[in-house]
Amino acid sequence: MTFGDATFDSLNMNLFKKILKIILAVIVGIFILDVGLWAGSRMMKGYLMWKGERLVSQFKADSERPLREDVYGGKTPEETFDMYLAALKKGDLELASKYFVVERQGEESEYLKSRTSGQLADYVKKIDGLSSIWKIDQAGSGEFSKIYFSSERNVEIQFNYNQLTKIWKIKFL
Repeated sequence: MTFGDATFDSLNMNLFKKILKIILAVIVGIFILDVGLWAGSRMMKGYLMWKGERLVSQFKADSERPLREDVYGGKTPEETFDMYLAALKKGDLELASKYFVVERQGEESEYLKSRTSGQLADYVKKIDGLSSIWKIDQAGSGEFSKIYFSSERNVEIQFNYNQLTKIWKIKFL
């Protein structure tokens, strides 16, 4: 009977060792999987942050491109206004619209082109002979207003400074 008990004990011991090996393998596998998932998530997070920064940089570059390429305007608001007025007097409405801030150029071009030659002549006459006084924006936003006074009405022209090209643009007229 001792022989049978010894066999039973050795079988139990072998089975117990196999179960321990399986449990250990499962624990090691879970640990390796956990470390792999953690490392993968860190790498993915880094990649997504890098990709996001690239997209933001690309978006910024794309949105600044029209401002960087915009060369129409003067070193002072007065110079920009004089260039605008000269283009109107020559009848070059496309050029005149380019003295406006980039986001308003299309709108200004359409507006000027929709006017008759008589309406444009009246418009030029009204803004050509006005005396002016500068009013500086106290908020320091890089905007200036030039207010024109005439016996008929007051006209306010707002200018913005394009930091990228160092020129003044008409924002509102």
